[in-house]
Amino acid sequence: MIETNRRLEDAKSTLMCHKTFSVGESFRLFDINQSGKIAVNEINQVFGEHNIELADVERLVELIDDDNDGTIDFREWEKAIHPMRPCRGADPGSPHLSIEQKNLFQRAWLEQLASVFSLMIQADSE
Repeated sequence: MIETNRRLEDAKSTLMCHKTFSVGESFRLFDINQSGKIAVNEINQVFGEHNIELADVERLVELIDDDNDGTIDFREWEKAIHPMRPCRGADPGSPHLSIEQKNLFQRAWLEQLASVFSLMIQADSE
């Protein structure tokens, strides 16, 4: 369990170092209907559009959903994907990526996010 938690934190750190999306931008990507909440079907839709499989999305939402309303709000999203320690070498003042760069790196970022989510589910089952 300790090893899985360590791998989860490393995966979160790698995700945030990726600089493809900020936490807010990533939330907006998944909040397809712009309700301020992310539902299971929205997670499935975003990953499905990129042919990325993520098992047990319902359990994932249960793990992240602190207020038990069946969805993920911004605070819950940020808490779930933000690492405990900042990315080494991260420059908070660095410019955001251009649209072309984001499109290029989006799939890799989503794959890394899927890894974070899979590790969260694995840690919970241990």
